[in-house]
Amino acid sequence: MRSLVVFYSRTGNAKFVADNVASDLGADTEEVTDIKNRRGWLGFLKAVYDATRGKETTIEKTKKSPRDYDLIVIGTPVWNSRITPAIRTYLKENNLSEMKIAIFPQVKEEVAKKLLQL
Repeated sequence: MRSLVVFYSRTGNAKFVADNVASDLGADTEEVTDIKNRRGWLGFLKAVYDATRGKETTIEKTKKSPRDYDLIVIGTPVWNSRITPAIRTYLKENNLSEMKIAIFPQVKEEVAKKLLQL
């Protein structure tokens, strides 16, 4: 089964997880790059605001077509209970309906612990 791990990572944490998931699956990776500057605290606050509002952003053109794969694994930080604008844009630009998809959210440790208690 050909697998593709697609991810957005502002700080490198989601990239670390994506690389490990891809290694375990023997999958290719595709990093989604947000053109908007999301660095530093101000960039983070703007990013959270955009995520909360459900906004999209401009992303660099991706190199791999998800249609060439049997499984798409999507990794994204979660900001204010929302996916990142970069992943939102990727999903809008790539029709993944009727495809096998898995998602790994990148959340803070305390949020993960709460989720595991459910």
